[in-house]
Amino acid sequence: GLKLEYEGVQPGSRSEVFDRFPQRPRDFLAYQELKMWVLAREGDWGVTEPLFFFVKIGEDAENFYLYRTRLQPVLNPGQIVPGDWLPEIAIDFGQWIDLRRRAEESLIFDPRGPGDPPVELWAQDSTYAVVLKDRARAPNLAAVRELSMGIWNQGNFATKGEVWINEMRLSSPLRDAGMASHLALDIEASDVWSTHLAISNRSPHFRQLVDDPTFQGDRIISVAST
Repeated sequence: GLKLEYEGVQPGSRSEVFDRFPQRPRDFLAYQELKMWVLAREGDWGVTEPLFFFVKIGEDAENFYLYRTRLQPVLNPGQIVPGDWLPEIAIDFGQWIDLRRRAEESLIFDPRGPGDPPVELWAQDSTYAVVLKDRARAPNLAAVRELSMGIWNQGNFATKGEVWINEMRLSSPLRDAGMASHLALDIEASDVWSTHLAISNRSPHFRQLVDDPTFQGDRIISVAST
C-alpha cells in the first residue's frame, strides 16, 4: 500500500509520486486494464469538487497518457471500513489506445513545430486523455518506463489532504487466439514454365509459448516464375 500526504498544493498544481523502469521497461499490452483501490482519507474531495486523483504513463512532459477521477471522502477518517474503498478504479487501456490513434492522425495532417503546443485529446467523459507532440516519442504501453500517480488541484484555492492507494495491478489478460499459416504452391507446365507461389500470414496476437504477442499482423506473398 501507499499513503500520499500533500499540503499547500496550489491551484493548477499537482502532487505526485512515480516509479521508473529505466533498465527494463514494463509491457502492459498483454493486459486490458490497470486496477487499484484508492481511498480519500482527508481533503477537499467529492463528486462536485475540482480535485482529482490521476494516473499518468509516460516520461515526457509533452507525450503521455492520463487518467483522472474524483474520489468520495470517507465518512469517518478515524475508522476506515471496507466500503470506504469502493468503487474500485479500473483504467481501460483501450480508451488510451483509441485516443492515441486519433492524436497521431491529427499530427500527420497538422505537424507540431518546436514552439507549438502538443495535441491534447480527451475522452467524452473527460476521464481519459492523451498528450502527444512527437509520434516518435509517443507513450507506449508495450514499453512503460515511468508510471506516476497523485492529486491534481483544479480549484481556486490551495489544498491539503491524504490519499491511500492499495493493490495496483494489471488485470484482464488478453486471451485472443493467435494464428499463423503458410501456403506453398508449385505449378509446372512440362518444360515450358514453372511458377512458385508462397503465402505466409501471422495474426497480431500470434506468439510462441515463451514470447509476448507483437500486436502487429504480417502477410507475405511471394511469386516466382521461370
